[in-house]
Amino acid sequence: YARSLAAGAGLVSQPGMTPVEGYSNFLWVLTLSFFFKLGVFDPYYLPKFISVILVGLSFVFVQKSIQRVGAGSVIVPLIALVFIASNASFVIWTTSGLENGLFAALVSLTLLLTLKYASEEIPTLLNAGKIGAVIGLAALTRPDGAIYVLSLPVILVTTYKISDKLKLAETGRSILGFVGGFMLTFGSYFVFRLLYFGSMHPNTYY
Repeated sequence: YARSLAAGAGLVSQPGMTPVEGYSNFLWVLTLSFFFKLGVFDPYYLPKFISVILVGLSFVFVQKSIQRVGAGSVIVPLIALVFIASNASFVIWTTSGLENGLFAALVSLTLLLTLKYASEEIPTLLNAGKIGAVIGLAALTRPDGAIYVLSLPVILVTTYKISDKLKLAETGRSILGFVGGFMLTFGSYFVFRLLYFGSMHPNTYY
């Protein structure tokens, strides 16, 4: 699919075929198509190289997240990252050449943005929108990424007093920003899917 897209044949398994959404990781397809377009794609080395960079980013996001809740500790994030790097499943799947490295980076970024949002005295609509947008990208990387849409509602329920009118107004703005960010990424692709493939779900769903 990435090769066909880069060659100008569209999102098809082979040029000339009827468009069928036979993948469930659009953002990864898009990422690989960029390197096909540049003429530097190597099926063995390049996906692993990209994944290593993405895993490095996810480690940075996890470190910053733990430091936010650990009073700036350096040791605690280091221990956590050593455990992650020692986990065979994590290492194998994030270096497999599939979309898992990208997914790990987006989920880690969601954690960091959500913690930042929760620590704000007056959360902004823009920051809520950023969380929604990143979760939308995670859902475009793996379908199960959509479950992280629960992250902001959980924060709202656990940190806000519903009886406070000011908090209610902030909550409303946050929800609007969050939904707007999610619709900007995942929602726009959903509309594209309907128009391009003529289906509400990818073929892998069926």
